[in-house]
Order: sequence, then C-alpha cells, then structure tokens
Amino acid sequence: MPHLPLRNYLEVTVANPLNGCTQLEEGQRHLETLVVVQRGDCTFAQKVAIVQSTGAIGVLVVNNDDKMITLMVCGVADSCSEITIPALMIDRINGEDFLSEVSIYVGGLSCEQLSIMDGCHK
Repeated sequence: MPHLPLRNYLEVTVANPLNGCTQLEEGQRHLETLVVVQRGDCTFAQKVAIVQSTGAIGVLVVNNDDKMITLMVCGVADSCSEITIPALMIDRINGEDFLSEVSIYVGGLSCEQLSIMDGCHK
C-alpha cells in the first residue's frame, strides 16, 4: 500500500466521466485525492484501476440505485493484483449527501452533477 502523507484533511474529487469506466477527462489528475465514482457500466476493478492510474489514494463508489449494496469483488476476467489503493461503496442516498457536502468546498456542483439517479435527492 502506498505511503499516505499525514495531514488533517482529505482532498476529494469527482471523476469525469462520473462512472469512471473510461480514461478520465484529459488533464484530470487526482494526486493524493479520494475520487468519487458512480457504480455501473464496468467492473469495480476497472474503475479502481483507471482511478489509480491518475494518482488517487482511494476510490469511493456511490451506488446507482436504492438496492442493497453488493460486495465489490474482482471478477474472473479482472486483474486485481495491480490494484494498491483502497475502494469502498456507499449507498446512493448517502453518496448524494456526501457529494452535496463536498460541493460546498469545490465551488458547487449542479443538481444534475450531484444526482446518481433521476432528479436530485431531497
């Protein structure tokens, strides 16, 4: 596991594209940040590997529906031996609340950027 610098805060960024399934937007580096991605469209291992390649120290996967959170596993076709950063998943409602709080510190995100489902969580 990489050495994490001691500090009293954690920088959080939101992946673009949000699903984290393709190379992130050009120039989007996440050195020493926690990167938030949306569940779906590709495997957890693919998301984490892509985010890790940008220099992130962890991944927070926000569930894309209201169903119970499933176990994040490495699929048969995935190569997880190269993944060295932690990843965890939270449910959609808590994920949207978390993103809402984060948006206060990153200059504000629109309702559409914060919403994992149709419309914003109220």
